[in-house]
Amino acid sequence: LRAMVGLLLLVDIAILWGFARRFAPPDTARRYFLVTLVVFLSTPIFIGVTALALPDHALLTGLLGATLGFASFLDRWQTRGETRWRDLFAGAVALGLAGLAKYNAA
Repeated sequence: LRAMVGLLLLVDIAILWGFARRFAPPDTARRYFLVTLVVFLSTPIFIGVTALALPDHALLTGLLGATLGFASFLDRWQTRGETRWRDLFAGAVALGLAGLAKYNAA
C-alpha cells in the first residue's frame, strides 16, 4: 500500500516538471520546478493523504495530470491557434482516472 503512495509521488513530481517545462521560460524552468515542488510538498492536505496512504492521493495525482493536459491544450490553442488533441484527451483520461480513484470524486 505504501509503495503505491511512493509511485504516485514520483508521478506528481513528473507532472510538476511537465508544468515547469511547458509554462516557464526555458532558462528558468528548473527554478520554477523547484519552487513549485517545495510549495506542493509543504501543502497540509498533501502531507495528510501521503502519511495515511488514503485514496485521495490518487485523486490528487489524477487532478494534477488533468490540469496539465487541459492547460497545455488551451495554452497551445490560444497562443498558436493549434489544436493538439492529445493533450485534451490525456487530460480527460487523467480526470477519469481521478474519478475512479475515489467513489465520491464526482
